[in-house]
Amino acid sequence: MAPQLKRALIGGIAALSLAVSGGYAITRIDGAPATIQNVAHLKAKPGLAGLKLGRRKQIGGKKTYGTVTLTSPAPMGGVKVKLAAKSPKYIKVPKSVTVPAGKKRMRFAIGTAAIPRVGTGVVAAGLNGKVVKRKLTLTPRHYLTQLTLDDYVVREGDATGGTVALNKSAPAGGAIVVLASGSAKAKVKAQVKIPAGRKKAHFRITTGDVGAETEIKIAARYGQTLAESFVLAPKAAEVTYVPTKFTLHFNEFVDSTKVRTLEAHIDINLPAPEGGLTVQVTSDKPDLLGLSNGGKVTIPAGQTATPFYITYKEVNQVTPFHFTTTYNGVTVNSIVRNLVPKGFEGAW
Repeated sequence: MAPQLKRALIGGIAALSLAVSGGYAITRIDGAPATIQNVAHLKAKPGLAGLKLGRRKQIGGKKTYGTVTLTSPAPMGGVKVKLAAKSPKYIKVPKSVTVPAGKKRMRFAIGTAAIPRVGTGVVAAGLNGKVVKRKLTLTPRHYLTQLTLDDYVVREGDATGGTVALNKSAPAGGAIVVLASGSAKAKVKAQVKIPAGRKKAHFRITTGDVGAETEIKIAARYGQTLAESFVLAPKAAEVTYVPTKFTLHFNEFVDSTKVRTLEAHIDINLPAPEGGLTVQVTSDKPDLLGLSNGGKVTIPAGQTATPFYITYKEVNQVTPFHFTTTYNGVTVNSIVRNLVPKGFEGAW
């Protein structure tokens, strides 16, 4: 111990300021309890911990904000964090933001400009060689958010249609949505108008002849471009539906003493037609496993899969079982599962 420090302690008088690693100092030792006073941290300089945006999507022309966060409180004089924006024509940020002494975070303003179509820029913050980036999407006040087609499969020569929708009701004068088809075999008008105060409008698609099934893309543009596809099929062609997958959503061993309903799924290769598609499910243990509606499972129109439910009885020995799905002569067998008696290890 240094002689001066030793004399001060023995003499009972201390004019002592001793920095410690936690950022505090002992300022008085005179026989009474020591006073602890917060002082500037003597740790390494804080780093950049993160960058958060107030909004990830913003209407162009409106302000938002960002927040930078440090790994530890800023020392005396604060910490300056550099800022930048990619797409500076539409996103404006200050060159830097200063986190005040003793603070870990600071907010800064982000200005945006009106934008003709949906676009994504980047806001970046940098400190001591570390850069953190966040995406900011700007949108017009009104823009296209949805394009849906009436049918997935259309026979040649038949008409079908689609619907476009905006993020909010169309402004005064309406919204003109530009349409386009990816093939001369399917025709749409060049545009469709969404009336003022409405969010949606329907449009018509007419089709020509094709020699084989052809996927056709329909696109719509207003503030952003969306696209969807349908299949144009020859009239003579038959759309063949087949079951493709049988999924059991439970473990390999099932405790038969528990009152429980099991869930399974059936998948088919195409969206089910109008009215739905019914497949037949049978079990190799009909005396133990029950299926509602006699095992007739209907996939709803437009869907490619549906769940169904299985009930079961108690067994006194391990009993394997599986199911068979049949439609138009095509079958899919499930993988094997086991009903087990109470106390069987691994059952649930």
